[in-house]
Amino acid sequence: MKNNQYWRALEPAGEATGWFKNRKDSGDQAWHRRFSYWWMALRSKESPLMVKQNAVYFKLLNVSGSARWRCQEGLSKLLGLDRKTVRTALVKLQSSGLVSNSLWPGEPTAGQLAWFRDKPKKRPFKLSDLFNLSKYGPDGETTGTLLDRFVPTMIDAGYTENQITEFFDFAIDLGKRNFQVFYAFVTGFKELFQKVEKDHHVNRAQGKFQKAKNSLGLLKSEAKKVISRLRQRMKR
Repeated sequence: MKNNQYWRALEPAGEATGWFKNRKDSGDQAWHRRFSYWWMALRSKESPLMVKQNAVYFKLLNVSGSARWRCQEGLSKLLGLDRKTVRTALVKLQSSGLVSNSLWPGEPTAGQLAWFRDKPKKRPFKLSDLFNLSKYGPDGETTGTLLDRFVPTMIDAGYTENQITEFFDFAIDLGKRNFQVFYAFVTGFKELFQKVEKDHHVNRAQGKFQKAKNSLGLLKSEAKKVISRLRQRMKR
């Protein structure tokens, strides 16, 4: 789906659900984390390999421990390529020294490493940087540490960095910017999120909220209840 200038992947529905294979015991994870996959490096401008030749090399690395798939027929089936294309790719890979005659994939030489793109460096996303918590002393440090720990878990559940930021802005606003309310909410957030995720996946399994990309709607609803109770408790 295109959203302004960006493209967003949607969860497969209907006939498209059969186009992908899920990993074993992945039913409790976000939909985009369930797919079976393998790693393939992107070619650099210096690479003499064509896209399909590159795919054959990395698929060989993926199945190197399986005699069943480490053959022309197996590669053809796994990659959806015709046998001629696979054969031509293997000839190229063997002549470059990346694959042996027995179809064992080899490690690229120092020069061949330039055929593949380096992973782009990205400044780590730190949620704590977006909140001024230093003035609250040790409790502020604890809150910042916890916020940063939540990020990988929420991203794994299908949240974007913007959604994570906006949610905790939403939470602190619900608490009327009262640090003690926010601190109490954050210290109990791990258990709240685990419950919300569990309920979300139960709902999806029952055919409910199929258009929801993650559990954000339910999380906001539950956060309102929790923060309301915290505010009432702290008024006493």
